[in-house]
Amino acid sequence: GNLFFTQQLLDEYQHRGILWQETTNDGGRWKLSTESTSTTATTIQETLLFKLKTQPPLLQTVLRIMAYATSTIDIETLLKLTSADPQLRHLDAASAERLLMEVLDTAVL
Repeated sequence: GNLFFTQQLLDEYQHRGILWQETTNDGGRWKLSTESTSTTATTIQETLLFKLKTQPPLLQTVLRIMAYATSTIDIETLLKLTSADPQLRHLDAASAERLLMEVLDTAVL
């Protein structure tokens, strides 16, 4: 199988509460819910889309913009493209840039 897909699927299971780690006297064990996992993703695309949908709205916007960027995008251009976002709209340029950088730091998919 695909190791990346496997890791993403396990992350999704943990996020949905289907898989969790239980601490025991001899260390710990992974537990899998007896509920059906039929509502979980079956492809890497579905898994990544689920993960993207659970991210903050500003991060989703930034990732959508960056998906269309050729290879790199500078912070000034990104700020202009996201300036209408409710979180950035009322901030001065320096504060908006700081917030945008903080959001990007959380973008570990």
